[in-house]
Amino acid sequence: MTDKKGLWTQHIDPNTGRPYYYNVAYGRSYWTLPEDCTVIHPLNEEIATENDQEEEEKTTQEANNVS
Repeated sequence: MTDKKGLWTQHIDPNTGRPYYYNVAYGRSYWTLPEDCTVIHPLNEEIATENDQEEEEKTTQEANNVS
């Protein structure tokens, strides 16, 4: 089995809304974070809320441009 230690970041899959974890050292993504590993830049609610607001504004602007 490949050693999955290293730097990990957490992201949200845009299609499913599920969190996934990216191993920076190996350039691979996983649905679950292996035991004894930690996320170096955990996703927090503030960032998620900002992204949601930006996406909502973009959608509203696109809808207004279509009208």
